[in-house]
Amino acid sequence: MTSKTNYCVQRTRIIRTIQALTPGFGIAFDESVMPDWIKFRIEDQTTGTIRVLSSPERASLVAQWTDQKLCSYLKHLMVVWLGLSRRKQHSRSKRSQRRTMNFDLA
Repeated sequence: MTSKTNYCVQRTRIIRTIQALTPGFGIAFDESVMPDWIKFRIEDQTTGTIRVLSSPERASLVAQWTDQKLCSYLKHLMVVWLGLSRRKQHSRSKRSQRRTMNFDLA
């Protein structure tokens, strides 16, 4: 195993990229996955809210990615997660509107 595929090196790359993309957000790595796998979550440090949860990836696969591809991957995760949380909020507000409307009609 070269130093490029080293788990610690890839964690450092991910941390550096996330800090550049999302200042003020923290990152926590899941140590329960297999030793050569990387899984993490991005958290809003002010609220403690989990903003992004990654799927497990092999450190050797992440090592093959250019910094640009890693950045694109992280941006994609953020867009997907933010879209899901907005959809959940939107559906909650629609349900509460329906409840209110039904209540007003009764």
